[in-house]
Amino acid sequence: MENLSDYTRLGAVCKPWRTAFVGLPRPLHLRFPLLFLSSRTTINSDNGADHALYSPFERKVFPVKLPDRPRPERCIGSSSDGWVCMIDDDGLDIYLFNPFSGVVVHLPCLFGDENLFKAVWSAKPTDPDFIIVLFKLDPHSLVYCRTGDAQWTFMHNSLRLTDLKCVSDAIFYKEKLYVLEDEEGRIVAVDLLHQEVEEIWIPKLVDSVFPIGFKRMYLAAGPSGLLFIARQKQFSTYEWQGMDVQLQTGGFRIFEFDETMTKWKERESLGDGMLFLGLNASMWLSSSNFQQCKGNSIYFTDDSSMA
Repeated sequence: MENLSDYTRLGAVCKPWRTAFVGLPRPLHLRFPLLFLSSRTTINSDNGADHALYSPFERKVFPVKLPDRPRPERCIGSSSDGWVCMIDDDGLDIYLFNPFSGVVVHLPCLFGDENLFKAVWSAKPTDPDFIIVLFKLDPHSLVYCRTGDAQWTFMHNSLRLTDLKCVSDAIFYKEKLYVLEDEEGRIVAVDLLHQEVEEIWIPKLVDSVFPIGFKRMYLAAGPSGLLFIARQKQFSTYEWQGMDVQLQTGGFRIFEFDETMTKWKERESLGDGMLFLGLNASMWLSSSNFQQCKGNSIYFTDDSSMA
């Protein structure tokens, strides 16, 4: 099987076929990031699906039927192995879903907290060392749970992160959670297994990259270290609600953390690498494995109303 459509059709035949499908090796080009579309205008509503996967190789949109739920849902996280984290509009129902296999992993309720804006996790939801972290927008705080937990743990209370605010991005890297803070210019490395916290300050780096308030920042795991990416927002003429100003993307700067020297070094080139940046997940891939893609490139979504 060479096309995404072959896999989605196989998994939809019946439950035994879907179970067998999970263990099948997929061609390398099907491991390329797919764009998860949640706009109901992208798909014919007659098929009962209001989400979809977009394949850049096939240039096709494949409808995704989510598990039946009484309220509308949105995606707040995704991972490279195909899982997405869904939450309903009221914040009552939170679960992980694999659109390829149809497997659902239910998560504890947060009692109607609709202020969740991002989810990251450490491993496949079916793995015993699975940990998922949710970010709350108002007030800024983090909660997490492990496999089998009946409720969420507030990280600010258990790890004394009371001064952490304005979280921009986060990533699990080398068994630690790295949290990027917008305002103060620091990265907090959290070891949830041993309940330890380490801070990596980058204020001078943040202030020197782009003007304050005119950037969107990301974390990603590169082939030789942790990456800090700043996306510049610049003014351009655009009429909107009587105003002639809007912020758009002007460029990127990329820094890699040297663990031996404990400092950041700017990268002038990605080599054959490609960065995929977005609100839900960011990742690095080698273009040598994907002939239809260009190395030294950044693929990104405008994940802000002001971007």
